[in-house]
Amino acid sequence: MNATNKLGRTPLFECMLIDRWNVAELLLTHGARTDTQGRNDEDVFANLDGGGEFEKAQRLQELASRLIKRSATP
Repeated sequence: MNATNKLGRTPLFECMLIDRWNVAELLLTHGARTDTQGRNDEDVFANLDGGGEFEKAQRLQELASRLIKRSATP
């Protein structure tokens, strides 16, 4: 799930590129990491920011934070 392809992208990053938020949520729920570094030694947020995808990076951060809070609630 956190492996990178030959372009250095994780499945989560690929989902961000094509706006598959439902799949991204599923991946995050099942252990996808946002800090996995790709070929250029950057995580998904750095890759999105570097590509000018600031809104996607923000939305991913909000989604990941919401899921973390939900899983931490007893």
